[in-house]
Amino acid sequence: NSDLFVDEEEVDDLLRAVRYLALRLWDSIEPRLDLDDLGATADMLARLAPASPAVARDRGDLERPETTHVLGSSTLLVRDGEARFAFVHPSVMEWLVARDIADHVLAGDGGGGQHRDPLLRNLSTLMIQFLCSLAGREPTEEWAKRILTSDAAPQSVSDNARQVLRHLGVETSTPLHLAGQDLRGQDLRGQN
Repeated sequence: NSDLFVDEEEVDDLLRAVRYLALRLWDSIEPRLDLDDLGATADMLARLAPASPAVARDRGDLERPETTHVLGSSTLLVRDGEARFAFVHPSVMEWLVARDIADHVLAGDGGGGQHRDPLLRNLSTLMIQFLCSLAGREPTEEWAKRILTSDAAPQSVSDNARQVLRHLGVETSTPLHLAGQDLRGQDLRGQN
C-alpha cells in the first residue's frame, strides 16, 4: 500500500523536528509541550523542508495547523488530557538529546547548536550510555579528556565528562581543574 510508504526526506524532517522538540524540553526542564510549542516546531520544520517542486507537490503545502497535527500524531509524542505533548517515554527524549551531543562531539565542538548547550544539565547514566554508543568510545573519551583539561569548561560540563570517563572505565592521568568547583555528590573514585 503506497499510503504506508514514507520517503527518506520525510523521515529526516520528522527526526530533525523531534530532536528539536527534545532539545526544547531538555532546555526548559518541562516534561510536556503545549500546542504553541508544537506550532513553533512546525514552523521550523517548514523552514527545513526542501524547496523542491516535486517535494512540495508530493506533500502539498501544509499549513501550520496541519504540520502541527502531523508532528503530534505521526511522531514519538503522546497527548495528555490537557492537550500537552510528551515523548512516549523519557528515554526517547534522552536518546534524542544524546544523539545531538554525539553529533557535536563527532564534529569536534561538543556543544549544542541552536539550543543552550545540553551538557549544562547533568546527563543521566542512560544518556551517558547512549552518548558513548552513538559517538563511539575513542571520540567520546578524547572529548571528555579535553573538557577536563580546560579551564573554561563549566562545572556541569566537566561533571558530565568525568561521568563519561567513569562509564568508559578510564582513569585520567591529566590533572583535573577542580578549584572552586562544588564537588558535593560527585564520585571521584579513580580520577586521581
